[in-house]
Amino acid sequence: VLVYSPDGRCLFKYQAYESALGVKTVAWSPCGQFLAIGSYDQMLRTLNHLTWKIFAEFVHVPTVRGSCNAAVFK
Repeated sequence: VLVYSPDGRCLFKYQAYESALGVKTVAWSPCGQFLAIGSYDQMLRTLNHLTWKIFAEFVHVPTVRGSCNAAVFK
């Protein structure tokens, strides 16, 4: 995952792990302060948009069945 500023500077580079499929999905929180990154190692990592540090990691099941809604709160 590469994050760029509006003027084209690379602000952040993230690689879930090496020698595998890597990132599966990426989504911003509704407030725009957190970036959630899901990868093929069945992990969901949440990053802060100011420091780009991982502040939470969750194990995720391979398949979500049924309706699923999630909210991120500050």
